Amino acid sequence: MNRSSLYVDAGRGYLPGMATILSVREQTETGALARRVGGYANMLRLEAELKALEDHGQRGRIARDGSTGQLRVVAA
Repeated sequence: MNRSSLYVDAGRGYLPGMATILSVREQTETGALARRVGGYANMLRLEAELKALEDHGQRGRIARDGSTGQLRVVAA
């Protein structure tokens, strides 16, 4: 197997700006947070919602919707 092809193939699924370097402690904390909110997708969704509120000059907090049990961002 050609060694240079390994490096070319390794980058095929890479999206610029998607990778970050985290310490082991940061990885552990991020994984724990993701588990508490129902996964990485929910964590990213909540983060985006919080940022959108902050961009409009409001503060937000995370609350659980009583009817669905889902976490959501509400203005504080």
